[in-house]
Amino acid sequence: MANSKGTLQITGPDRIADLRVLDASRREVAAGIHRLEVELDPGIYVVQAMIPGDRLERLVAVESDSTSLVHNFKLQFDSSIPLISVRSTHEYHENAARDHSRNVHAILGSKPTARLFLFARTKGEARSEHPTFVLRGQDSSVSFPEAGAFDLAEGWIALTIDLPPGTYTLEQEVPGLERVRDLSCNGSTDEASNRQKPRDEGQRR
Repeated sequence: MANSKGTLQITGPDRIADLRVLDASRREVAAGIHRLEVELDPGIYVVQAMIPGDRLERLVAVESDSTSLVHNFKLQFDSSIPLISVRSTHEYHENAARDHSRNVHAILGSKPTARLFLFARTKGEARSEHPTFVLRGQDSSVSFPEAGAFDLAEGWIALTIDLPPGTYTLEQEVPGLERVRDLSCNGSTDEASNRQKPRDEGQRR
């Protein structure tokens, strides 16, 4: 007679936590977001919890006719957005993002009822140069760094644009590669953030 199954209950550290359960052969047998409950054959399983910037694995034993609880994952969130709870954030990144999100660097169109805020940063390392890119609308465009602000020593760039709701193209040229990204700006404020890969030490503007 086959062994009775056991129950595995997992609670992640965050509502966006990616949860996975692997068997002894490291094959995925269950997956979910934030909370996961699954019935499994008795045995040893690997529980994985992942959030942006961090992940953790735990071994857990599932026994017949019993419930195994897995929680209290000590994971630290990381993101390109410089929030207080983010692992790689710095106060000067928070200050720059806060100040420049309120400081309009350029205006597109005759009825700019929406706002687009772009912010990119390193983990704190200086850079020797900044990226260049163009935000294109139907009838006009804005180029960075002609508009916007940056600090190479602190490792951040910012651009805030008031513009009509609609779809815009963000273009950045890289040697041997052209990157084009469509941005939809339909609300009162849209944010686009990215963490830059650090390079050499740079200067400040």
